[in-house]
Amino acid sequence: MRELDCYSEDWFDLKWSDWYPLGSEGGAPTESGLYRIRHSDTRREWLEYIGETGQKRGVRGRIAQLANNVYDDKENQKYAEKRPGRAPHTAAACMNAICRTVGPSLEVSFTTTPVAEDKWMRKGLEDALIALHRREIGHSYTAFDGRMIPGYEDWDRKLGKEGNVTDTHEGAEVLNWSNYQNLTSEPWMGLQWSEPRQLSELGSTIFPEVGVYRTWYRDYPSPESSGVQQPLLYIGKGNLNSRIGARRRKDGEEAMFSFSPPPNAVDSERKLREIEVELIGAHYVANEIPPLNQENHQIFRPALVSE
Repeated sequence: MRELDCYSEDWFDLKWSDWYPLGSEGGAPTESGLYRIRHSDTRREWLEYIGETGQKRGVRGRIAQLANNVYDDKENQKYAEKRPGRAPHTAAACMNAICRTVGPSLEVSFTTTPVAEDKWMRKGLEDALIALHRREIGHSYTAFDGRMIPGYEDWDRKLGKEGNVTDTHEGAEVLNWSNYQNLTSEPWMGLQWSEPRQLSELGSTIFPEVGVYRTWYRDYPSPESSGVQQPLLYIGKGNLNSRIGARRRKDGEEAMFSFSPPPNAVDSERKLREIEVELIGAHYVANEIPPLNQENHQIFRPALVSE
């Protein structure tokens, strides 16, 4: 097995636990945190799943929920004969399918960190890990957004819905990370971003039907003249006319925005979601925080800008 950053004990400068069989106790604490799943088969040189949790029983409880759904006998890793449902863990069906196809030997590793106590930071950290996995491996983890493996297309609840027709096993290509720190630049992450405009100019803007978008304040939290890279307020995807219109109400008319059509090969809602997550993750890698208003956080509101 080659040495992968996403398998390491210090991936993204976090302190990860040892790998242990999914279904064993493993010493996971009842604290908020993140966890990763891999298969013991050395030919599968990627992660099967990346997850986060802030539930009451912490990573111990969340990992147990997954194991209880994947296996009928988790101590001996005997996979469940019936197809797992989406509750209480959305990745259980894909993990069960992997067990049936490749073998039942799934392994898990976890990390807890003070920043994981905050949902905004924890979700941003999860997106950063997904983005870094994409950059290193060349694709997302196996079960991204409910994606299934070959032979289990009928288990994919999104297949044939919301445009998810052609991407059963192939995801969106990895973005260009050469300028990932230039968050408001027009070539950021290799996309074709529009020229920045104020949200007050929405009425005169012509949009492609779908794509990704970003918003930010030109002079907040640092004056534009300072030369400091401003963090973004929000990164989103979908119908650009309606989604950016919603940001006008939340971020205020003075906020800046720009948008990009999706890459040509992004032909489904799921692939567009991969692009959105990679952008949010790249923002976290660059700034050590998610966009300021992501996950309904809104610690920076329009009123603060005009004060």
